[in-house]
Amino acid sequence: MSESSTSYTIKQVCEAVRYLHFFKIIHRDLKPENIVIQSVQHEFTQGTVKLCDFGWAVCRGTELRSTFCGTPLYVSPEILKGQLYDEKIDLWAIGILTYELLFGTIPFEINREEELVKIVRPPLTADQRGDRLPAEHPSLRRSQRLCFANSEKEPR
Repeated sequence: MSESSTSYTIKQVCEAVRYLHFFKIIHRDLKPENIVIQSVQHEFTQGTVKLCDFGWAVCRGTELRSTFCGTPLYVSPEILKGQLYDEKIDLWAIGILTYELLFGTIPFEINREEELVKIVRPPLTADQRGDRLPAEHPSLRRSQRLCFANSEKEPR
């Protein structure tokens, strides 16, 4: 997917997730297969992104969650480690999704899903990442701004 299409798609995913989080709903299974893009009506539009498959979604309320659920390649370190979590796990999945849309692959080199537990750890520095992911990639900066900007305000 092109950088502009990825940016457009991730912006809409972030808006949808922000709306869910405002109502304390955690999707818990964000991945490409759970994103639908409505067909383009005009040549100058890119289509509307919609989230689907709310089978693992839950209303958080005031308590942290502990259920192991979601698609292994997209679940957060908290889930993999069996720790309590909140709606921020959806942001991890958005990061994985952004990387996959930009680079055509997941950000982990694994042969089996079990290897994820060994790989998922605190963020790497630019030196540790090497050439694999530029530290100042403009699409990732835009996605971060979209996901974290105005997170406390009511969604439109």
